[in-house]
Amino acid sequence: MYPRQPDSVPADRPRVLVIQLGGELECAMTVGWIEALRPTADIEIVGRIEYSEILGALPEPTCYHPITANPLDLFRTRLQLKDRDFDRVLCLNNKLACRILATVCIAEKRIQTQIGPPTLPSEIDAVLAVIFARLGVAAPNRNSTLTLSTRTQNIADETLRGFGFDKEQQPQMLAPQTGTESALSSWSSKSIRYDSTLPVILLPAGDEIEFIGALVGKAFLIPTSDLSFRAALIQRSCQLLSNDPPSIELAKLMGTPVTNLRAAAV
Repeated sequence: MYPRQPDSVPADRPRVLVIQLGGELECAMTVGWIEALRPTADIEIVGRIEYSEILGALPEPTCYHPITANPLDLFRTRLQLKDRDFDRVLCLNNKLACRILATVCIAEKRIQTQIGPPTLPSEIDAVLAVIFARLGVAAPNRNSTLTLSTRTQNIADETLRGFGFDKEQQPQMLAPQTGTESALSSWSSKSIRYDSTLPVILLPAGDEIEFIGALVGKAFLIPTSDLSFRAALIQRSCQLLSNDPPSIELAKLMGTPVTNLRAAAV
Protein backbone atom coordinates (compact mmCIF):
# COMPACT_ATOMS: atom_id res chain seq x y z
CA MET A 1 0.00 0.00 0.00
CA TYR A 2 1.39 3.37 -1.04
CA PRO A 3 1.54 6.11 1.61
CA ARG A 4 -1.19 8.69 1.40
CA GLN A 5 -0.25 12.12 0.11
CA PRO A 6 -0.11 14.83 2.78
CA ASP A 7 -3.33 16.78 3.26
CA SER A 8 -3.49 20.43 2.36
CA VAL A 9 -2.51 22.44 5.46
CA PRO A 10 -1.56 26.09 6.02
CA ALA A 11 1.79 27.15 4.55
CA ASP A 12 3.03 28.30 7.96
CA ARG A 13 3.21 25.95 10.95
CA PRO A 14 -0.18 24.24 11.37
CA ARG A 15 -1.69 23.87 14.84
CA VAL A 16 -2.23 20.15 15.48
CA LEU A 17 -4.07 18.45 18.34
CA VAL A 18 -3.02 14.84 18.99
CA ILE A 19 -5.49 12.75 21.02
CA GLN A 20 -3.85 9.60 22.41
CA LEU A 21 -5.94 7.77 25.01
CA GLY A 22 -4.47 4.35 24.30
CA GLY A 23 -2.39 2.13 26.56
CA GLU A 24 1.14 2.73 27.76
CA LEU A 25 2.91 1.05 24.84
CA GLU A 26 0.79 2.96 22.33
CA CYS A 27 1.68 6.22 24.08
CA ALA A 28 5.37 5.35 24.14
CA MET A 29 5.38 4.52 20.43
CA THR A 30 3.48 7.70 19.58
CA VAL A 31 6.31 9.86 20.96
CA GLY A 32 8.58 9.13 17.98
CA TRP A 33 5.88 10.14 15.51
CA ILE A 34 5.19 13.38 17.36
CA GLU A 35 8.94 14.09 17.45
CA ALA A 36 9.02 13.69 13.67
CA LEU A 37 6.12 16.15 13.31
CA ARG A 38 7.42 18.78 15.75
CA PRO A 39 9.78 20.58 13.32
CA THR A 40 6.86 21.51 11.04
CA ALA A 41 3.87 21.91 13.38
CA ASP A 42 2.79 23.39 16.72
CA ILE A 43 1.43 20.45 18.70
CA GLU A 44 -0.87 20.03 21.67
CA ILE A 45 -1.58 16.58 23.11
CA VAL A 46 -4.46 15.14 25.11
CA GLY A 47 -3.62 11.96 27.03
CA ARG A 48 -4.28 10.08 30.21
CA ILE A 49 -2.88 11.64 33.34
CA GLU A 50 -0.99 8.45 34.23
CA TYR A 51 1.07 8.77 31.04
CA SER A 52 2.00 12.43 31.54
CA GLU A 53 5.65 11.51 32.02
CA ILE A 54 5.67 9.83 28.58
CA LEU A 55 3.72 12.15 26.29
CA GLY A 56 4.01 15.17 28.58
CA ALA A 57 7.80 14.97 28.64
CA LEU A 58 8.15 16.32 25.10
CA PRO A 59 9.93 19.69 25.15
CA GLU A 60 8.16 23.00 24.62
CA PRO A 61 6.36 24.31 22.67
CA THR A 62 4.51 20.99 22.76
CA CYS A 63 1.65 21.32 25.28
CA TYR A 64 0.16 18.36 27.18
CA HIS A 65 -3.41 18.22 28.50
CA PRO A 66 -3.78 15.31 30.98
CA ILE A 67 -7.26 13.95 31.61
CA THR A 68 -8.63 11.46 34.12
CA ALA A 69 -11.36 8.84 33.74
CA ASN A 70 -13.86 11.33 35.19
CA PRO A 71 -16.36 12.30 32.43
CA LEU A 72 -16.50 15.85 33.82
CA ASP A 73 -12.76 16.16 33.24
CA LEU A 74 -13.26 15.01 29.63
CA PHE A 75 -15.89 17.64 28.89
CA ARG A 76 -13.95 20.32 30.76
CA THR A 77 -10.93 19.64 28.54
CA ARG A 78 -13.11 19.76 25.44
CA LEU A 79 -14.45 23.16 26.46
CA GLN A 80 -10.90 24.43 27.00
CA LEU A 81 -9.83 23.28 23.53
CA LYS A 82 -12.87 24.02 21.37
CA ASP A 83 -11.90 27.63 20.60
CA ARG A 84 -8.22 26.95 19.86
CA ASP A 85 -8.76 26.81 16.08
CA PHE A 86 -6.68 23.72 15.36
CA ASP A 87 -5.78 23.07 11.73
CA ARG A 88 -5.82 19.32 12.28
CA VAL A 89 -6.94 16.89 14.98
CA LEU A 90 -5.29 13.47 15.00
CA CYS A 91 -7.59 10.99 16.76
CA LEU A 92 -5.40 7.95 17.45
CA ASN A 93 -8.07 5.66 18.95
CA ASN A 94 -11.67 4.68 18.38
CA LYS A 95 -12.57 5.26 22.02
CA LEU A 96 -15.70 7.31 22.68
CA ALA A 97 -13.66 9.81 24.71
CA CYS A 98 -11.37 10.37 21.72
CA ARG A 99 -14.29 10.95 19.39
CA ILE A 100 -15.85 13.43 21.81
CA LEU A 101 -12.61 15.40 22.08
CA ALA A 102 -12.14 15.33 18.31
CA THR A 103 -15.31 17.40 17.91
CA VAL A 104 -13.33 20.49 18.90
CA CYS A 105 -12.76 20.67 15.13
CA ILE A 106 -15.12 20.34 12.21
CA ALA A 107 -15.13 16.90 10.58
CA GLU A 108 -13.01 18.05 7.64
CA LYS A 109 -10.13 18.81 9.99
CA ARG A 110 -10.16 15.46 11.78
CA ILE A 111 -7.85 12.58 10.96
CA GLN A 112 -8.90 9.46 12.82
CA THR A 113 -8.35 5.72 12.73
CA GLN A 114 -10.98 3.07 12.27
CA ILE A 115 -8.57 0.21 13.04
CA GLY A 116 -9.20 -2.04 16.05
CA PRO A 117 -6.89 -2.53 19.05
CA PRO A 118 -3.42 -3.65 17.87
CA THR A 119 -1.77 -6.78 19.25
CA LEU A 120 1.74 -6.24 17.85
CA PRO A 121 4.04 -3.21 18.17
CA SER A 122 4.31 -3.18 14.36
CA GLU A 123 0.52 -2.89 14.17
CA ILE A 124 0.63 0.17 16.43
CA ASP A 125 3.21 1.74 14.12
CA ALA A 126 1.13 0.82 11.06
CA VAL A 127 -1.87 2.70 12.48
CA LEU A 128 0.26 5.70 13.41
CA ALA A 129 1.94 5.69 9.98
CA VAL A 130 -1.41 5.99 8.19
CA ILE A 131 -2.48 8.92 10.38
CA PHE A 132 0.78 10.89 10.46
CA ALA A 133 1.32 10.39 6.70
CA ARG A 134 -1.62 12.75 6.23
CA LEU A 135 0.66 15.50 7.61
CA GLY A 136 3.72 14.46 5.62
CA VAL A 137 5.47 12.34 8.28
CA ALA A 138 6.86 9.13 6.76
CA ALA A 139 8.61 7.56 9.78
CA PRO A 140 9.00 8.06 13.53
CA ASN A 141 12.00 9.80 15.02
CA ARG A 142 13.37 7.24 17.50
CA ASN A 143 16.99 7.71 18.47
CA SER A 144 16.78 5.69 21.68
CA THR A 145 14.66 3.06 23.39
CA LEU A 146 11.01 3.65 24.21
CA THR A 147 10.21 5.56 27.39
CA LEU A 148 7.91 3.67 29.76
CA SER A 149 6.26 4.99 32.91
CA THR A 150 8.16 4.97 36.18
CA ARG A 151 5.39 2.81 37.66
CA THR A 152 5.87 0.06 35.06
CA GLN A 153 9.65 0.20 35.38
CA ASN A 154 9.42 -0.04 39.16
CA ILE A 155 7.13 -3.07 38.95
CA ALA A 156 9.62 -4.76 36.62
CA ASP A 157 12.50 -4.00 39.00
CA GLU A 158 10.54 -5.22 42.03
CA THR A 159 9.59 -8.44 40.23
CA LEU A 160 13.20 -9.22 39.38
CA ARG A 161 14.38 -8.27 42.88
CA GLY A 162 11.95 -10.85 44.22
CA PHE A 163 13.96 -13.46 42.31
CA GLY A 164 17.28 -12.19 43.63
CA PHE A 165 18.33 -9.93 40.75
CA ASP A 166 19.64 -6.47 41.52
CA LYS A 167 19.79 -3.54 39.09
CA GLU A 168 23.29 -4.48 37.95
CA GLN A 169 22.30 -8.03 36.99
CA GLN A 170 20.78 -8.68 33.60
CA PRO A 171 19.08 -12.08 33.49
CA GLN A 172 18.72 -14.26 30.43
CA MET A 173 15.06 -14.24 29.36
CA LEU A 174 13.00 -16.62 27.24
CA ALA A 175 9.66 -15.70 25.68
CA PRO A 176 7.92 -18.69 24.07
CA GLN A 177 4.97 -18.13 21.76
CA THR A 178 1.50 -19.19 22.86
CA GLY A 179 0.81 -22.79 21.87
CA THR A 180 4.47 -23.64 21.28
CA GLU A 181 5.63 -24.99 24.63
CA SER A 182 7.21 -27.84 22.65
CA ALA A 183 9.74 -25.28 21.36
CA LEU A 184 11.32 -25.34 24.81
CA SER A 185 12.27 -28.97 24.29
CA SER A 186 15.02 -27.62 22.02
CA TRP A 187 16.28 -25.39 24.81
CA SER A 188 19.52 -26.79 26.21
CA SER A 189 22.06 -25.64 28.76
CA LYS A 190 24.44 -24.83 25.90
CA SER A 191 22.02 -22.25 24.51
CA ILE A 192 21.63 -20.38 27.81
CA ARG A 193 24.18 -18.04 29.33
CA TYR A 194 24.03 -19.03 32.98
CA ASP A 195 25.26 -17.02 35.91
CA SER A 196 24.43 -17.58 39.58
CA THR A 197 20.67 -17.58 38.97
CA LEU A 198 18.13 -19.36 36.83
CA PRO A 199 16.92 -17.74 33.59
CA VAL A 200 13.58 -15.94 33.44
CA ILE A 201 10.65 -17.17 31.34
CA LEU A 202 8.06 -14.60 30.21
CA LEU A 203 4.87 -16.63 30.07
CA PRO A 204 2.45 -16.02 27.20
CA ALA A 205 -1.23 -15.41 27.93
CA GLY A 206 -3.35 -18.53 27.53
CA ASP A 207 -0.96 -21.43 28.02
CA GLU A 208 0.58 -20.56 31.38
CA ILE A 209 -0.32 -23.88 33.03
CA GLU A 210 1.36 -25.95 30.31
CA PHE A 211 4.54 -23.88 30.46
CA ILE A 212 4.61 -23.90 34.26
CA GLY A 213 4.26 -27.67 34.29
CA ALA A 214 7.17 -28.05 31.88
CA LEU A 215 9.51 -25.51 33.48
CA VAL A 216 8.88 -25.47 37.21
CA GLY A 217 12.19 -25.66 39.03
CA LYS A 218 14.15 -24.80 35.88
CA ALA A 219 13.43 -21.07 35.61
CA PHE A 220 11.66 -18.12 37.18
CA LEU A 221 8.24 -17.77 35.57
CA ILE A 222 6.53 -14.40 35.09
CA PRO A 223 3.09 -13.96 33.46
CA THR A 224 3.35 -10.96 31.12
CA SER A 225 0.14 -10.41 29.18
CA ASP A 226 0.62 -6.62 29.39
CA LEU A 227 3.01 -5.58 26.60
CA SER A 228 4.40 -2.54 28.42
CA PHE A 229 5.34 -4.69 31.44
CA ARG A 230 6.87 -7.28 29.09
CA ALA A 231 8.84 -4.51 27.37
CA ALA A 232 10.20 -3.26 30.71
CA LEU A 233 11.38 -6.76 31.64
CA ILE A 234 12.91 -7.38 28.21
CA GLN A 235 14.82 -4.11 28.52
CA ARG A 236 16.39 -5.45 31.71
CA SER A 237 17.67 -8.67 30.14
CA CYS A 238 21.09 -9.37 28.67
CA GLN A 239 19.53 -11.41 25.87
CA LEU A 240 16.09 -12.60 24.79
CA LEU A 241 15.53 -16.07 23.35
CA SER A 242 12.14 -16.13 21.67
CA ASN A 243 9.92 -17.35 18.86
CA ASP A 244 7.16 -14.93 19.90
CA PRO A 245 6.61 -12.07 17.38
CA PRO A 246 5.46 -9.40 19.91
CA SER A 247 8.40 -10.15 22.22
CA ILE A 248 10.91 -10.04 19.35
CA GLU A 249 9.52 -6.70 18.19
CA LEU A 250 9.62 -5.33 21.75
CA ALA A 251 13.23 -6.42 22.16
CA LYS A 252 14.23 -4.44 19.07
CA LEU A 253 12.41 -1.36 20.39
CA MET A 254 14.04 -1.72 23.82
CA GLY A 255 17.56 -2.36 22.47
CA THR A 256 17.87 -5.94 23.72
CA PRO A 257 19.77 -8.59 21.67
CA VAL A 258 17.49 -11.36 20.33
CA THR A 259 18.18 -14.98 19.43
CA ASN A 260 15.57 -17.20 17.83
CA LEU A 261 14.48 -19.78 20.38
CA ARG A 262 14.55 -22.75 17.99
CA ALA A 263 17.78 -21.67 16.30
CA ALA A 264 19.48 -21.43 19.70
CA ALA A 265 19.24 -25.18 20.31
CA VAL A 266 22.39 -27.27 20.17
